[in-house]
Amino acid sequence: MRVLAAARHPGAAEAVGPVAAELRRDGHTVRLIGVRNDTPDTKVHGGSASVFERSGLRSKDLREAGYGGDVVDLPAEFADALIDSFRPEAIFVGCSLDETGEHMGIEEALVQAGDRHSIKTVQMIEYWDVWRPRTEPSFASTYTALDDLTRKVLEARGVPAGSILVTGHPGLDMFAETPETRKSDRCPQPGIAGERSLGYFGQAADSEGNPDNPTTLGWTLDALPPRDRLVFSKHPRDDRSYSEALRDSGRGITARCSGDELLGDVDICVTHYSLMGLKAALLNIPTVNILPDGECTDIRALCGGFPLSLLGGSQEAHTPDELRELLAGPLEGNASGLKRALNVDGESTHRVVQQVIEG
Repeated sequence: MRVLAAARHPGAAEAVGPVAAELRRDGHTVRLIGVRNDTPDTKVHGGSASVFERSGLRSKDLREAGYGGDVVDLPAEFADALIDSFRPEAIFVGCSLDETGEHMGIEEALVQAGDRHSIKTVQMIEYWDVWRPRTEPSFASTYTALDDLTRKVLEARGVPAGSILVTGHPGLDMFAETPETRKSDRCPQPGIAGERSLGYFGQAADSEGNPDNPTTLGWTLDALPPRDRLVFSKHPRDDRSYSEALRDSGRGITARCSGDELLGDVDICVTHYSLMGLKAALLNIPTVNILPDGECTDIRALCGGFPLSLLGGSQEAHTPDELRELLAGPLEGNASGLKRALNVDGESTHRVVQQVIEG
């Protein structure tokens, strides 16, 4: 089978990449398209290309595929040209958050092109709040979803129920056999047997400046128990400055490695609602989601709370005092329970592949 696959953001690439790799191993022809983030325009809107490169996946970015314009305003003619030149039998794309509902990135463009050309389209929804309705509705043939909560959110936002299949996240297959004994298991309480290393994992801001990482990084630095240290992982698409807050506190440093690499060296994860929190929890790293009033209100209303904490994978802090109280006491992970809740069994990639090739 000939499959045209694409992703725009790094998170989407982490879900699309393993599927593209397995399809190729099984003898299918996959043309994989990513988006770089090495220009002022693509820094905010791209990032998938580097994920594919780090994974050793052969791919083309939009420029190599012949497009040099705005990466979130692709014309229909470009998507049609991709289809005419490659003649795919199926299209598989990720889902990159678009709060406006108006962007036309590579994923949205290929979903619409698939509909115009009567080609099956499969879209991977790898996180609870990543899919938003478009101002001009268009739907993939099939949606492969992280879990039942993701399915519930998709249905509530207008996706036809019959087109949603819960498969799990292909990028999380690697956690199925991950040992759950962490450095934090030897140092469960602050100030006992040495310092704890706390990783604060930032996120890119939306049009209203949320999540407010500069404020909550300050909360976290203020809440650190005396012998703990903080390592700050700045999101690659975040252009805000944190050097002053880190310098003034004298308690934190900026990570010199990727967020995924940093996970191997932290005892506690603090974040707003990023995918890094989910990854940390699956590694049995105690995780705290900072969710001030007014943040994630829609997803919390749809699910009855923030999904990761509902599934037992994290604890929530809504105020500086709540964060201080959590960090002052022992924190424990719950990777086993979370893996069961998300069906992290190492087979998600295979389940998505079956949808792409069979439907």
